[in-house]
Amino acid sequence: MRIPVEVRPDFIEKVARRTDPLGAVEELVWNSLDADATEVRVDLEYDDLSGVAAVVVSDNGQGIPAVSVETAFKGMGGSWKRGAAGTQSGRQLHGRHGYGRFRVLALGSNASWASVSDGPDGRSKVIIRFQDGDSDFDVDDRGKADSEDTGTVVRLTGHAQR
Repeated sequence: MRIPVEVRPDFIEKVARRTDPLGAVEELVWNSLDADATEVRVDLEYDDLSGVAAVVVSDNGQGIPAVSVETAFKGMGGSWKRGAAGTQSGRQLHGRHGYGRFRVLALGSNASWASVSDGPDGRSKVIIRFQDGDSDFDVDDRGKADSEDTGTVVRLTGHAQR
């Protein structure tokens, strides 16, 4: 008998709590650079009381191909970056641990990745969402995205996992 390992919400919260907000932004910027982005933007959206309502990090990198989403988001550890020599353009990779997507929850309990990438069938868009208190990612494969540039926009809202 084999018993699959599951990641529970309390473990995800623990990973996020060990990360300070600046470290979470750093994680997102490094992920952008690991995707060969040449432009990375960090924006704050404010609520009516001038509090931070959302943190948004966007890039013009290669994006997350729909065919790679399950592998990239399914488990903890085992990052594809560990065995890679570098990015497609030859940059040295930063991340290698395979849990950075959970570290970003230090910025907010709800996260979404909207990503456009090139693939064998043309350009496509995928949206990945993580909701507070869950341990699953919801994936919405939007299909063709010919008119959009490649890259990823990560948006974090809600109370940080502190």
